[in-house]
Amino acid sequence: MESGNFVLNYHVLIEQGMIASNHKIMYDNLNKVATKRAKAKLGSPVGSFPYKCRYSEEAGIWWHRSSNPKSGYDRYWNPFGIGEPDWKKNTNMLLQINYKRKYDRMTNGALVQDDAGVVYVAHNGRSGGSRMKNPRIKIPKNHRIRLVLADDGRKDYRKLFLISDIKSPRLAKNIREYMGFFTDVKEKPSGTVVISDGNPLPKKATEAVTRFIRDSSKVRQLKKKYNDKCQICGGIIQVSKETRYSEVHHIHPLKDGGTDSFANMLVLCPTHHVKFDYNIIGISRDKKTVITRTGKPIGKLRISKGHKLDVKT
Repeated sequence: MESGNFVLNYHVLIEQGMIASNHKIMYDNLNKVATKRAKAKLGSPVGSFPYKCRYSEEAGIWWHRSSNPKSGYDRYWNPFGIGEPDWKKNTNMLLQINYKRKYDRMTNGALVQDDAGVVYVAHNGRSGGSRMKNPRIKIPKNHRIRLVLADDGRKDYRKLFLISDIKSPRLAKNIREYMGFFTDVKEKPSGTVVISDGNPLPKKATEAVTRFIRDSSKVRQLKKKYNDKCQICGGIIQVSKETRYSEVHHIHPLKDGGTDSFANMLVLCPTHHVKFDYNIIGISRDKKTVITRTGKPIGKLRISKGHKLDVKT
């Protein structure tokens, strides 16, 4: 995300104390808009039992917070649903934003902080409570809820949707808006949510895939020339004491006839690579300026001596 000429980077909270304190901040904020508190019968990893839930009439959602470290459960279990729960019968969960006390990627949720210190509740966009291979929901481009690449200490950044600033007065409404993107959801008049999988067995198909074989030696040479610094923001991802990480982008895609040459390559950080791929940013005709899709200049492109670009290649 860009603020003026400043590029925000995102980092997943992995320290247990930071996760615990910000988890409490999020729920203290949610509880401000709760209009009813009672027990509802929810399905949990160990069965169906009554749990203390809260409901917000204004936001139109209910939620449960399970975070007792003495319970022996190693994660924060955060189920949500649309409408008021059926306080006497089983209540179906639409969304679970779970994250472990000791961070790993096995759950579908996370708390993410940007360089400005703002903490967001985030989700991988897949249904279920853990890291399942269900299809990721689709959210329109330029929507407030956006998919970002967040650094969680691994070589490959984690893709997460930023649902809301945890301190936002609209936190409950933002979570409700996010839940609206999940498909195959029907609401009964009572507000109880029913999710239908249909046929859970996927169909099989045989496809022929054409892949372009990139010149890896050129990629290594260009990364070395720029010392793995992003040509847009100058950012460096230090994976270890001796290793840095960067990516190489083809200005004119190979699949569209672009050449696998230095003149058609840029060294980028993952965030700006994604922005190029989705045509959020591009390069001006003079090959010196980074522009938005509307042509607005937003910064200078970093070009090392001897690296001549040709945006038509």
